[in-house]
Amino acid sequence: MNPGAGPLRDRLLILRQVDRAHPSGAPCDSWQPVRRIWGAFEGFTGRLYLAALAEQSGLSARARIRRRTDILPGMRLQARGDLYHIQAVQPDPDPAWLWLLLERIDGNG
Repeated sequence: MNPGAGPLRDRLLILRQVDRAHPSGAPCDSWQPVRRIWGAFEGFTGRLYLAALAEQSGLSARARIRRRTDILPGMRLQARGDLYHIQAVQPDPDPAWLWLLLERIDGNG
């Protein structure tokens, strides 16, 4: 059985911020992988994209995942080679699922 088949066909990497000291002693932010999960990743197109622009929310994508308690706003998600800020974690009407609302990180983020 291929675990990537079906509705959760995208491999997603969740990252969290860790504070580290640069060798010079200055604080330095870095991101550490937390876990890889299966999810359904969707970039906003058409009406959803226009609605996000109209609200000036900055959101550019979303991902549907199985319900978890260890993913929080402020973390990052890597999907299809791009990085995203997790802006919100919202429940789905079906309690088995969550929606991650995402803003694409351009450049160094």
